Amino acid sequence: MPMMAVEGRSFVISLEQAIWQPTGLRHGARSLLGAEFCSLSIDDNAWFRVPALLQVLILQAAAIAG
Repeated sequence: MPMMAVEGRSFVISLEQAIWQPTGLRHGARSLLGAEFCSLSIDDNAWFRVPALLQVLILQAAAIAG
């Protein structure tokens, strides 16, 4: 299982999941079973179109996390 550590908190995620983290947080990743990791970095100032459903999901996730 993949594990992520972000600012002293640890998260176990399934192979079908992803993690989003704000810019500037100390983080690390590891796997107990040899899973491969992929990263995507997006500039804080980047503008891109997000489908309406994804916008709603992002806002709902932010509300739950906040």
